[in-house]
Amino acid sequence: MVLGIIFDWIGYRTARWLLPLVSSGAWRVEQDAGRNGGHDWKGTRRRLDAVLEFSRTISEWIGVFVWSSVFALLIVLRESVG
Repeated sequence: MVLGIIFDWIGYRTARWLLPLVSSGAWRVEQDAGRNGGHDWKGTRRRLDAVLEFSRTISEWIGVFVWSSVFALLIVLRESVG
């Protein structure tokens, strides 16, 4: 239950906000979860407008990885200061 919330809500929303920002709009996250199809084994597909679209599942992992990296960096910085 808790992992579902973390992946579905935090990971997905982070990736939806972060990927277009980092790539200047060239990367997007799949908006409709019911349209799950056409992605390759990496969880991506190229849309007709040349935008690379990530599946919902891979975007959840990207978002969780970002937050895990932020927390790990905070722990390292905290330990190095004190």
